[in-house]
Amino acid sequence: MQNLTAHHGMGKSLASAKCAAIKATHEAEAAAVAAQAAAAVARMAAAKAALMDEFVTKATTQRGEGKAMASYLVFRHGSNGANQPMTERMALGWFDGHTGEEACELARRQGETVYGNQRLTYKLASRCTKAEKREGDASTAWREDDIPSGGGLGAATRPHASSGGCGPATTPAAR
Repeated sequence: MQNLTAHHGMGKSLASAKCAAIKATHEAEAAAVAAQAAAAVARMAAAKAALMDEFVTKATTQRGEGKAMASYLVFRHGSNGANQPMTERMALGWFDGHTGEEACELARRQGETVYGNQRLTYKLASRCTKAEKREGDASTAWREDDIPSGGGLGAATRPHASSGGCGPATTPAAR
């Protein structure tokens, strides 16, 4: 009997040691899994921050922030008896902006009328032909001469209509 008890006692201590080893192994594995999960969460947070930075950069670039000002020649397309009879495309002049859309908006704010059957387009100055540059210079000179006077049929006295879109000019030279 004593042999059996002694043997049985050794079995308990051996089983207890095995349980302790298994428990330590499981705890180490759990700690490793927790470390991996923490690293994954940190990677996801870094990726989210990078995506947010990219989103903010794209949004500010689309609004023109961070870009240098440029000169654009703004055109009005669409014949209308009120402002450009029998003329499908007319240069309105040179407008500075961070983007072409901003240049078109500036043209509208300065009183250039755009009726429902008309739209504005823009062309970067460096992409304009010599003829377009001359047309833009003439339109700008006419507009600048007319605005201070406050009389006549110039931009300062024209009614403002905000319809019509704005996009890049689609002439063959712009492509």
